Amino acid sequence: MNSKSSLDWSYKGMRTLIMENDLLRVSVLLDKGSDIFEIMYKPLGVDLMWHSPIGYRNPAGHPQDGASSTQVFHDFYGGGWNDIFPNYGKPSMNRGANFVGHGESPLLPWTCSVEGGKNGVSIARLSVDCVRYPIRAEKQISLDNSEGVLTISEDLINLSDQQVEVSWAQHIAYGEPFLDEHLQIEIPAEGATTLPAPVANGRLMPGQDFRWPHAKGVDGEKIDLSRLPPRSQSVQDDFPILHLKSTKYNLFNSKLGLTVEVSWNRDAYPYLWYWLNWGVPDYPYYGGARTLALEPTTSPSGEGIAEDIKNGSAKVLQPSKKLHADLRMKVYSD
Repeated sequence: MNSKSSLDWSYKGMRTLIMENDLLRVSVLLDKGSDIFEIMYKPLGVDLMWHSPIGYRNPAGHPQDGASSTQVFHDFYGGGWNDIFPNYGKPSMNRGANFVGHGESPLLPWTCSVEGGKNGVSIARLSVDCVRYPIRAEKQISLDNSEGVLTISEDLINLSDQQVEVSWAQHIAYGEPFLDEHLQIEIPAEGATTLPAPVANGRLMPGQDFRWPHAKGVDGEKIDLSRLPPRSQSVQDDFPILHLKSTKYNLFNSKLGLTVEVSWNRDAYPYLWYWLNWGVPDYPYYGGARTLALEPTTSPSGEGIAEDIKNGSAKVLQPSKKLHADLRMKVYSD
């Protein structure tokens, strides 16, 4: 069938966009950051996205706190694919604006219109203006009519009369049943580095440069990061992959015979952040998370916009200028 889109839906009181063709159903929370909270591969009945045990919560009426809070994002994080700007990572401040961690786009409502494109392609056009920062996002989501291909084309636009800086990430979190011991993670990378300080429940030795996918664990043993740990373990991995030979990755589940290919433009996102929360206790998921997020990002630090400006990774936008991103996800089975 031709792909189709509809705005006639809501989920937990939030306006919801649904796009689908014969292979994929893609669902987007318009009242919460344009989160893609479902990518269903229909032939196998497998939803690729992770769903947090706290569920999806409507952020309406809950303003973002100042930069002191690291928890606002997590309080409303239901999982899925989040579009994060102008501050990626920890709470930070820039040009007088305080940002919570991963603030402020993931909690804002977006406008949306839908249309039919050429050759039966379904197109949704979304936009949002930040509250604390002069940035507008204009995003086009397209679903083709015959293949499992989702594409996103997006611009961040400086609306002000002065230079501003941004850090930006696509926080794509996968979940069970796609994630299990049969998953192979393929990233064309030459090198990565672990964070300088220990990570809570981390299994990797801090402050090491390593050649992907083998890193040294805290016990000195080599760990293959292209495979997930046993479900019985409680593990958190959190680090940037700095040296990508090409900006893409593949995830292949041999039991399901299901492959996900994600690619993007290096101009927008030179780095890929690897985040694994695998049964980690206490706030925010209290042992209930089994998720891997692979996040194309502008930043190699995850420390927020102020640190990104210091290390030179923040993207600088002159008045009326744009930062453009293209992303493509293809899903198929053997």
